[in-house]
Amino acid sequence: MRTLLALVVLAMQVPLPWPPPSASPKPTPKPTPTPNPYRALKFGTPTIGAEPIGKIAVLGGWVAVKRDGHGAHACISFRNDASVSATRVLFEFPMMDHAGAQVGKLTLDRRGTFSPGVDINGWSSLESWQRGSNRGYDENCTGLSLGVAAFPLLQARFATYKILRVEYADGTGWTPASGS
Repeated sequence: MRTLLALVVLAMQVPLPWPPPSASPKPTPKPTPTPNPYRALKFGTPTIGAEPIGKIAVLGGWVAVKRDGHGAHACISFRNDASVSATRVLFEFPMMDHAGAQVGKLTLDRRGTFSPGVDINGWSSLESWQRGSNRGYDENCTGLSLGVAAFPLLQARFATYKILRVEYADGTGWTPASGS
């Protein structure tokens, strides 16, 4: 009897080789969120004053590149500050590396009737573009999709915009002066 009692006391002092069953279940691990496949570039005006170019005022915009270098996307919002409707605005989105050297560009040839003083809105951010669905906003965007990664897209850190041409309903047009 003493031997049995000694074994019971000894068993109580020795830790079990596995954890005892618990009354509460272990929490289920949460899945890791999928990382955003795009990386937003720092977007800014090409000048300090951000004055209208060709009587087109840029209200906002953004450029993003795919993290794997397989594509890029850009959107812009603008307003026609001329006294006559614009029918075409040709935008360019230069992308630069850390040193400020241009590594690539996207082009948006926006056509339509852009009445004086009316905001023509595109997606306000990469996040809103990824969440939303608005055909009108999509018209102010352009994209690039590649089957192979492009090193310039992997190097891009900053983006800006240029207005290359504006055409008006009265047949007149505007292009930047040479060298600008």
